[in-house]
Amino acid sequence: MKKFILFVWLFMDAVVYAVTPEIVEKASQLYQREKRELKNYKVKHLIVSKIQSPSQTLIEKRIQIGYFVAPNKFLFLIKEKWINGEPIALQKEEIEKSTKRDIDWLSAKGLKDYTFKFIDGNETITKYKVIANKKGRDYYNGELWIDPVTYKILKIIKEPTELPSGYEKFQTELYFDSSLPYQEPYLSKLEAVFYNEKMEKTHAYVDASFSNYEFNLPLK
Repeated sequence: MKKFILFVWLFMDAVVYAVTPEIVEKASQLYQREKRELKNYKVKHLIVSKIQSPSQTLIEKRIQIGYFVAPNKFLFLIKEKWINGEPIALQKEEIEKSTKRDIDWLSAKGLKDYTFKFIDGNETITKYKVIANKKGRDYYNGELWIDPVTYKILKIIKEPTELPSGYEKFQTELYFDSSLPYQEPYLSKLEAVFYNEKMEKTHAYVDASFSNYEFNLPLK
């Protein structure tokens, strides 16, 4: 009998734990509607990176223009670059490309693959702990902060469920501008701890600001 009661309590706890909160559901509906409407955008990046190890400190500053094309393609044109305060002459316009791989928490798949647990809240902000139901490089645990009135994202804190080899920490914070027509960040902060090729414990800090967004441009 005791085992049966314990099983019932565990089952009920699992059911409650798995239910997606109403605010998260509404935030997801808004987010997914925006993603369907957003075809592309252009944005200006100002990025400052500091890499610090026992043997050296490297500070890189760059200005670049970023382009996003739905659903997950990014292209970056580096316009200016400085290393430890010295300007770096660019032989030609440097181009970097990347593809978004991680599973968005508020996507339809994200609602299935993640559990959202209430942490704290008031009339202007509601905070949830986000727990991945799966492990992998594309899955992240962290926190999701939502405006309970507009259902827009205010802040995301995330760290991969599986760290890359040689890393002790890889945490990203994203801050969102609710005045934008689409939910995109105006600031991101990355903090990482890893071992370099000399096996020195190295700390990395990357702050990136985003401005001059242009959404749904005509593609040539």
